[in-house]
Amino acid sequence: MQKLATRLLTLLAIGSPALGQSVHIVDETGSPGSFAQVNDALAVAADGDLVLVKPGQYAGFTINDLAVTVVADGPGVLFASNGFFGLVTASVFDLPAGRAVNMAGFSVEQVGWQFGFQLLLVEDCDGPVIVRDCDVLSDTPGVSAARVKNSTAVSLVDSSFDTEFGFGFDGTDDGHALSTLDSNTFVYGCTLVSGQGQEGDHLSPPPFNDGYRGPAGWRVAGGFGLGIDSNIQGGMGGMGGLDSGAGCGNGGMGGPGLELLAGLAAPSVTLSNVASVGGLGGEPGVVNFGGPACAEGLPGPTELVSAGSITEETFVTRALETEYLVRVGQQKTEHFIGAPGDLIWHIFGFEAAAPTYVPELTGALVVGSPNFLRFRGVVPASGQKTLSVTVPPNGLEYVVLYEQAIFYDFTRFYISNPQFSVILDD
Repeated sequence: MQKLATRLLTLLAIGSPALGQSVHIVDETGSPGSFAQVNDALAVAADGDLVLVKPGQYAGFTINDLAVTVVADGPGVLFASNGFFGLVTASVFDLPAGRAVNMAGFSVEQVGWQFGFQLLLVEDCDGPVIVRDCDVLSDTPGVSAARVKNSTAVSLVDSSFDTEFGFGFDGTDDGHALSTLDSNTFVYGCTLVSGQGQEGDHLSPPPFNDGYRGPAGWRVAGGFGLGIDSNIQGGMGGMGGLDSGAGCGNGGMGGPGLELLAGLAAPSVTLSNVASVGGLGGEPGVVNFGGPACAEGLPGPTELVSAGSITEETFVTRALETEYLVRVGQQKTEHFIGAPGDLIWHIFGFEAAAPTYVPELTGALVVGSPNFLRFRGVVPASGQKTLSVTVPPNGLEYVVLYEQAIFYDFTRFYISNPQFSVILDD
């Protein structure tokens, strides 16, 4: 333990361009020196700053060409709205390569009726964007929980993305739990669940009143996707239209768990320990005027590939779990989860790099250079090794530490999910 504490103190004393600058507090109670909304804090923030959000309900925020970290200071941080045009989104735009955005610990919800938006949106970003321990829920037709567009380095870690309704022709326009377009997206330990497809038109005759196809759990149009230790579920097909005199509509087909479409190029997706399930078929429309009964929709496929390819493999989960926020004087805990007998190395540093997929490591390296590699021992029979250390004072207001684990089972190497931890001295 003492050796680990000494190494951490040495690491924090080295210094790096990724070390924190200023801390901006967002607090709905109006505590002294705080901001009312995240956007207010972002308006004065500089590269490398931390936005620390106290529990409460807030409007959405937009990070534009700015390398910052936005984290919840405890549970109960919610970005929500219920207005028809009440756009609620945690969005990141135009992040150049070499600069990073980190977000953790909050929920994003939209429970009103609006169209054409996404709740978590990352667009035109070449720098790494890491989202961990977040829950995103869309309760609005056609609004995807998360969309990644024209971005090269997005990691989603230990988060959930859920939608309630799809919208548009054949259920494919939007409303997916996760939609990625011409992007490189890395999904670790996430749950992606899509809601029901659009109902059939109640005023149209058969077959124009059939329910629409359910949305995909994860829709990939071009680019590269990596999914590890995640669950993906397509949406249920839409209910058939009611019988308005000419007959009822059949239920729509369930949405695919994973759907691949052409973007600027054919997509490529690699899956490890991913459970993908198609949605249930939609219910038939109700017969009101004595016509024939209608049929339930077909279940959706596990995978639907219109372009590109999917590579799949299964192995014992290898993962790293840490807190996303720890204060000086508190315990920082690392859980190394692997197969009993695995050798463990811990790689950590102050910089995030654009994820580089390494097939030989069955994963992607996200910790940038310079970094530090330490041997952490062997995974015990329980499948989990836990190390803890009391964080010592370091003279810095805060620092972001990027971490991954590397496991070796004497046959091959495995690299874990990335994590980041904010170490705060307040």
